[in-house]
Amino acid sequence: MTEAQKVVWIIDQYASWRSIATRQIKFCNILKEYGYDATIICGSFVHKIGNDLLNNHEKFRFMEIEGANFLVIKSKKYKGNGIGRILATLKFQKDVLKVTKKMRKPDIVISDYVGLFGNRFLKYKTKYGAQFITDVLDLWPETFIDMGVLKRNSIIAKILYRLERKAYRIADYCMFSFEGGADYFIEKKWDTQSGGDLDVAKVLYINNGVDLCEYNYNKQNVVLEDEDLDSEKFKAVYLGSISDANNVKLIVDAAKILKDRNDIIFLIYGDGSRREELERCCKDMGLENIKFKGRLDIKYAPNVLSRGNLNLFNFTNMPLLRFGCSPNKLFMYLASGKPILSSVSPKYDIVSDRECGIVVENDAKAYADGIVRFSMMCEDEYNQYCKNCETTAMCFDYKYMLETTLLPVLRS
Repeated sequence: MTEAQKVVWIIDQYASWRSIATRQIKFCNILKEYGYDATIICGSFVHKIGNDLLNNHEKFRFMEIEGANFLVIKSKKYKGNGIGRILATLKFQKDVLKVTKKMRKPDIVISDYVGLFGNRFLKYKTKYGAQFITDVLDLWPETFIDMGVLKRNSIIAKILYRLERKAYRIADYCMFSFEGGADYFIEKKWDTQSGGDLDVAKVLYINNGVDLCEYNYNKQNVVLEDEDLDSEKFKAVYLGSISDANNVKLIVDAAKILKDRNDIIFLIYGDGSRREELERCCKDMGLENIKFKGRLDIKYAPNVLSRGNLNLFNFTNMPLLRFGCSPNKLFMYLASGKPILSSVSPKYDIVSDRECGIVVENDAKAYADGIVRFSMMCEDEYNQYCKNCETTAMCFDYKYMLETTLLPVLRS
């Protein structure tokens, strides 16, 4: 059977083109480029935004968006992360099996459902013999336990762990978006060397990367009119959500320390639950060296980041960082070719391990000192950091990662 005849289903309830989940679109387009008949199967309700992509009477719709083939299935609306979302997830799994019943069965399934509520899509492997790859973007229920939502030894946690382990065991490959996937198996003693039933040899690693071709085009051609980006001042740029998890207050506190430095300006692009509070805080303190720019259309991100001098990378440290991390913006930062100042220290730390920037303590004084250090850095040292970022970004280009990691196993 040739690649052109192989049907690939990428099943992700939240992979609509209006969400921030571009990973599935890149996978789909690259697989199509290599001759696979690839389709993204997702729900119609857009997570976090609240829009429904289908009309009330529609049960599903086939469409092509951004070059990717979609099968959008009517999904249940919900608010927050409570029981409504759980019911929507269960209904989506049921409806996928129903809607696709008369379609040609897939040769390959890439699905992000693992331990949370089980994975009914494993049926495509057990009943029809499809090659099955779990795309592990988050660890469930481990995330709930780290957040304090579940107790590790509770009955619910044990059931979820059992479902998770079963999904990993049945899958042909387990593709993690963070580098420590094998570490997770070993920590749980699920690996064969510890007497378990999971072979770490079937662990794949494809992080949330960047499409360098698209990125570099947008960097040059999709230009944001912003006089602050044209400033001669040293520009420390943050891009992303402004919420508790992202710890943007650290940047505000650093700006307060550096308020008398007229040569440094902080530019914050993004929105979130803490934005108004932090803006008000800056106003009350009379900080003129920090500006909140609001939500940024992602197409402008390459141009914005490349016109700054330093990219700020910070969020709340969590125990899960012991397995690595995979924030989308990190790879946009790398592709900008500008150094990174980080306040987080995950295992497999891309910033420090590849010398793409400096990692400091999660402390306002240390953060401010790091910014000053970059602003006063000699040209040769600064340019070396820039070069390291560009080189590292090439390793996380989506096409490169799929060519070197995913395509070989699909052909095996």
